[in-house]
Amino acid sequence: KDWWATMVLKSLFELDISDQIVFKGGTSLSKGWNLIQRFSEDIDIAINMNFLGFEGDPTLKKITKLRKASYAFTRDTLCEELNAKLIDVGFKEYELKVNDEPNTSTDPHSLNLNYHSLTQKSEYISPAIKLEVSARSLMEPAEKRDIQSIVGSYFPELSFSDSPVRINTVIPKKTFLEKAFLLHEEFQRNPDDVRSERMSRHLYDLERMMDTEHGLDFNKEVKGYQ
Repeated sequence: KDWWATMVLKSLFELDISDQIVFKGGTSLSKGWNLIQRFSEDIDIAINMNFLGFEGDPTLKKITKLRKASYAFTRDTLCEELNAKLIDVGFKEYELKVNDEPNTSTDPHSLNLNYHSLTQKSEYISPAIKLEVSARSLMEPAEKRDIQSIVGSYFPELSFSDSPVRINTVIPKKTFLEKAFLLHEEFQRNPDDVRSERMSRHLYDLERMMDTEHGLDFNKEVKGYQ
């Protein structure tokens, strides 16, 4: 699954829009920064809202329009271009489609890539890659980081291994802040309404980062909360 996720990520950043997107989220912490050891399976990217025709600090009405524009771009352009790139590279036995969403004004939107698994299916790890696209996340701060599959890093001599590729990736301090705010918001709910499934990953990620230079620097800088 990591190999497929890496190939999707690399293909995505070979598209013409590569300078308008940035790699973010938990998977960026493991693949871009090597800060966490858990297997983070989804791909999160942010797309520049200026690219979609929106500038400045949008009003509530414009935010709704921005989200709808992001969904239309994901459905009509990104899905088609990514699929064409995967075919051009030579990938087979997969299906790429837009996740059906009754409300197109939500954010993020997602693409699902279902692939043929060579191993027995697991109830927890499905043979699918979820690519989430957000138009409400900031593009900065970010840095170029080397991205490579686990197979490629451990067995570079194998014919199907891959070489590292530099990808624009959000810095860990920003991800730290996003996860802290997400958990804070969740824990403001009624205790009976707090979601628990798959939420422990955020606690784990924060714990792994809090004693690194990224977590320590974040706690020292007031501007990190802006």
